[in-house]
Amino acid sequence: RMYNQETDMYEDIIESISKKMAFYGYRYKVFRTWKTFDQELKEMYPNVIATLNKETLPDITVCYVDKTGNKRCLIIEVKIGQLIVKDIAQAKMYGDIFDADSVLLVSPIQIRKSFIEFSFVNKNFLRCTNTAQLYTCVLENKQLQTQNCFPADGRWILW
Repeated sequence: RMYNQETDMYEDIIESISKKMAFYGYRYKVFRTWKTFDQELKEMYPNVIATLNKETLPDITVCYVDKTGNKRCLIIEVKIGQLIVKDIAQAKMYGDIFDADSVLLVSPIQIRKSFIEFSFVNKNFLRCTNTAQLYTCVLENKQLQTQNCFPADGRWILW
């Protein structure tokens, strides 16, 4: 196994996301929220600080501006092991609190087939309250690959 703990995965994830953001021409900023919730993010999300304490921040937060000029937020939650339902619930919670456009739940291990199948039966299983999609991703060869969607218009990882 290439990674021993979640933090070992962060820089590879950030590099992969940064390449995709640059490829699609988005202006973006990556916040390493596992370390700190810095002042710029506090100003963007003042109520989030009141809601979350230091122990419950998402691992990575990406703020970006899409091609139509809309400000967007992507939350990335990282797990070292096989994803379980509690991980999905945690990622959805972050998506809701940040009113994110998309949430990535990343693991180096392929998601259970039953989770993918259930997401087709129950559309809310991998969706936040605000209808933001939650994508499960596997980190393989330092690249993020979604497991529960099919790219349509070149936006596959930019939601």
